[in-house]
Amino acid sequence: MDNLTLSFATGNTHLGVAFRNLPRDREKPLCPCASAVYGNCDIKMRYMGRGDAFIAKLEESKEKASRPSTSPAVKPSPQSPGRKSPLQSPRTTSPTQAPSFSNDSANSSESYKFSHNCGDNIAVMHGGKKARRIDALQNLNHGVVMTVQPLKDDELFEVRLDSKVPKWFGTLDIGATTVSPEGLEFPPSMDRFRQGVTFALCENKILKNGNEMTEISKDLNDLTVGDRVGVMRKLDNSLHFFINGINVGKQVKTLPPVLYGVVDVFGQAEEVTITGGTAETQSSNQDGVDSVSVMVRMNNIIDIIKDGKFNDLLFVVRKVAKDILEPFSETDDRQLRIKYGDHLSDIGAPMYLTMLLRRVMDMGMETQAGGLGMCVIRSVFWNYADASLKMARGLGRSGALNIMLNDLDTFGPYSSIDEKKKFLVFSTMSILHNCSKAAENRQILLNLRAIERISPFLKADDVEIVMAAILTLAHISSDDQKKRLEAESRVIGYLIGMLRDALNQSDLRVRSDGGTWSAQEIAEGLGNLVVNEKNMEVMLERDVVSLMISLLAKGGDTEKECAANTLWIIAKTSKGKAKIKETAAATEELTRLSKSSNQSVQAAAKRVLLKLKETTYTQGAANKQPRTRCDYQEKCRTFKSSLKLSDEFFNPKFDICYCTECHAARGDNLYYTRGQPAKDYGIPIGWCRLGLMVNPRAKALDVFNKWHVAFHGTRVESVNAILEEGDVALGGKKLSEEDEHFNDDRKPTGFDTKQIFVSPSVRYSGGDSYAKPKSFTHPSTNKTYTAKAVLQLCINPDSYQVGPQTIGATAEIDPKFSNQEIEWSTKERGSIILYGLLVKLDEEN
Repeated sequence: MDNLTLSFATGNTHLGVAFRNLPRDREKPLCPCASAVYGNCDIKMRYMGRGDAFIAKLEESKEKASRPSTSPAVKPSPQSPGRKSPLQSPRTTSPTQAPSFSNDSANSSESYKFSHNCGDNIAVMHGGKKARRIDALQNLNHGVVMTVQPLKDDELFEVRLDSKVPKWFGTLDIGATTVSPEGLEFPPSMDRFRQGVTFALCENKILKNGNEMTEISKDLNDLTVGDRVGVMRKLDNSLHFFINGINVGKQVKTLPPVLYGVVDVFGQAEEVTITGGTAETQSSNQDGVDSVSVMVRMNNIIDIIKDGKFNDLLFVVRKVAKDILEPFSETDDRQLRIKYGDHLSDIGAPMYLTMLLRRVMDMGMETQAGGLGMCVIRSVFWNYADASLKMARGLGRSGALNIMLNDLDTFGPYSSIDEKKKFLVFSTMSILHNCSKAAENRQILLNLRAIERISPFLKADDVEIVMAAILTLAHISSDDQKKRLEAESRVIGYLIGMLRDALNQSDLRVRSDGGTWSAQEIAEGLGNLVVNEKNMEVMLERDVVSLMISLLAKGGDTEKECAANTLWIIAKTSKGKAKIKETAAATEELTRLSKSSNQSVQAAAKRVLLKLKETTYTQGAANKQPRTRCDYQEKCRTFKSSLKLSDEFFNPKFDICYCTECHAARGDNLYYTRGQPAKDYGIPIGWCRLGLMVNPRAKALDVFNKWHVAFHGTRVESVNAILEEGDVALGGKKLSEEDEHFNDDRKPTGFDTKQIFVSPSVRYSGGDSYAKPKSFTHPSTNKTYTAKAVLQLCINPDSYQVGPQTIGATAEIDPKFSNQEIEWSTKERGSIILYGLLVKLDEEN
């Protein structure tokens, strides 16, 4: 294509140029494509290099093949002494295969394959051995797959769950049906089979054509990655179901003569593999890491620890190192590390590893099992809590944080002379730092008096320990406490030096003895410390402003916003404002970013520029001029009027505009805390709030002091129906049901549709996936805007579950809230009280 020609080759034969003068359009570039239209056809694409060079190689190999060979046979060279060949041993059972069982267990057959005639939202791969849901985060069902062949007597048809998504509910159903895949109109889920006769194991029930026959003690909704489910037709004309190779104990008798295996991959389940075939050991990870086998090994060692019936503690510790810690160090793929950490949390690893830690601590550091065990388990906590906030939350609930703080009390801040004690203190502080990033852990740490117990380490002789301590305190301290959080000049100098080193790296990361730190993480730490006046003076002396300007220029959108927010705090003082103005290229860079296509970066840069224009008479006291009129607010009110909503819904006394100019004029923060326990929420910058009449229950329940603040994005057309309820009702055209979620007509068996999805960040709830855009033309100016609606609300702290983003975001959505805990869901009635309708208008080009 580089020469605007298209050629074809088969094997080592160049077939010649097929097309010339291909179009070249930068906006619509030509892309290679291939089509596999017939069943049992798998394809791969591989880049072979520039076309002319590749064709030359083909022609050269063709010429060589036509010449007679004159060279003597060459013996293979001896193996390099630096590498060992893998040991050749008899084939052993794969850890993901079912082992041999007695009469109540079964081995899987290698003969079954999936039919390519399947549900709309699932793809069959690897020669019919694998099936994967298409866009599983957006589509919850239509993932039914069937076997090509009818079930054979006494041969187990079994599938393994290879991957899950952090959304929805339920995983797999399995069964058998009389209808062949060629003649089936595939239903959205297995419990809706209406053709022929279908037997299915769904959740903990065995169904016949959707009607319950009996219950079992296990529940398929509890399946984790690596678990297996199967079905077997036996010679006595009965049908048996299996979970992890074990017969569930109930059977169906008197079967039709022909049955096909059927699997419903829905809800959280994303990919399955038929066990026993050649594809079983193939990785579902594109980078070649067999993540399924890794997670199966994790399951096995956690099961051993859970059982507790082992005497060789050293063996178990080494298994933890091999099967849990080693996979983390063997990959640099952050998403894979998150996947491992989330999986460990799902199988209860935080609790069971904490139990194991207590056991090895009882052995003592001087013993081999005790010393190695404390090192290995702490390293697991340290690494996986950094990757997975789900793992971090699990450690908060397991009691591990109390163990860490007790160790700090025991060893004290001056332990760096003893290498073992230094490791224990530094690993402890790093674990606390990583776990403090999980919002739910902050109250746990406060209840454990973490601030008082960590503060002595601000005077530690090891600067790495001091840095971890001060960054941990910055995470868990309130705004008032941060103002009193004074760091030694050597620590601030160390942080600034690390930021300078990170800015000199292409990936904006710096390596130190204590690990790897990103420029964003360091800048956030400095931003938390700069609110203290003495810290700010030291930072200004160490030229932190020029480094933040460099981060504005070199960083991605998240780094740019972080740097701008730090400069905004600095600009609140007269010295800081003067320093920014005299720093080369500062104003120019901020002005450039104030026109950024990223609205968050644009708003952050504008805030700094507005602050620089203010007159500051005293330290931190700006001459604020509250705005008496805002054109943006008036436009939003006009839009509200166009919706013809009843005035009885609204209380104008609580209207407030959050456009950048109004926000800056009031001097508001970007984030506030609310509730018991306190939790952060983001100010809805760029939106305008129209106050609502609040349900009288709010005062009785003291919701504005005790409940948390969150946001829910919705369709503009749905606002009236929601407000007419006067409260959040569950079901129907209410807050709980948008396109992305289940409803009563579209759900897996047993799923409770009565859920409401909210977020502490309006950036998440106000995204297009939730707040559906609607065009609005202003009646006076005839200008057209894209309008969105979000509801601001209070939510009962005890009513909701915290979960990850489910919109397929690849970058962090909000710098304050990790993507791993940005979506909250509740199904409790009366757990939400609305108090504001937020409107956002963006002028269309």
